[in-house]
Amino acid sequence: MVEVRKLYLLGVVWLVALTISCTSAINLGGVTSCHSQGDYGGAYEELRGLEEQFLDKQGPLLYALDLGALAHYNRQWLTSNNLLDRAERQIWENYSESISANLGSYLVNDNTRAYQGEDFEDLYTNIFKALNYLHLGEGESSLVELRRLSEKQQMLRQKYEALDQRLEMSSHGDYVEAYTSSQFSSSALGYYLQMVVARDMGEFNDAS
Repeated sequence: MVEVRKLYLLGVVWLVALTISCTSAINLGGVTSCHSQGDYGGAYEELRGLEEQFLDKQGPLLYALDLGALAHYNRQWLTSNNLLDRAERQIWENYSESISANLGSYLVNDNTRAYQGEDFEDLYTNIFKALNYLHLGEGESSLVELRRLSEKQQMLRQKYEALDQRLEMSSHGDYVEAYTSSQFSSSALGYYLQMVVARDMGEFNDAS
């Protein structure tokens, strides 16, 4: 069995970043207070109580991400996976609709665009689901999530390389150095988890 207890705090940054980003529109004082005290069950229930307001102000994607992370910390592994599955589907749906939706938003109002999620949020859905499956004793399902994470990282790497090339061409050789700081960086945590889980499952091709 893979030891996952020490990995808990690595996801806290994700949760804190999400909740803080929403405080300008919603009073999440109860959620953040419970979370800071380690009362994840209380934080989960506080956020559930704000569902209608949260969905209205921030939309279903951030709600599913935040609630899914809190469910994980509250040891509700299946609930967390269901919520993060929903978030992952929402990210893909928003991305698929982005061409027409973004065109309308640029012409009318930027607020008409549905939030598409940050790259790291999409990646962390798979990391959290992989950890949930480990707690459920489903190592193979955990490895599936980590393989999906690896595929996403490869796609993102190609995406940022293409953006980098277009920027270089458009700048006529005058490369914008500040852009290099925003280039994609692979998740070391994801690679580590995949190696350890694959080793324990005897999947040596994934462990290498």
